[in-house]
Amino acid sequence: MLPFNLPGGGEWLVIIGIIALLFGGSKAMSSVKDIGKEVYKLKKDVDDLKDEVKIDIIKINEKD
Repeated sequence: MLPFNLPGGGEWLVIIGIIALLFGGSKAMSSVKDIGKEVYKLKKDVDDLKDEVKIDIIKINEKD
């Protein structure tokens, strides 16, 4: 168990608001978009890797 509680929904909005004030709205939004794109790429790469592993397992099983 963690020694602290994670922020809830309303607290996240306050955190995002503070970040927007510190870095400016447009810069913060572009950063969020960039993070979203990277997460999408990472998920796609993980799915591709899973597919490759499945193909390799099928090839190994066919040899037996």
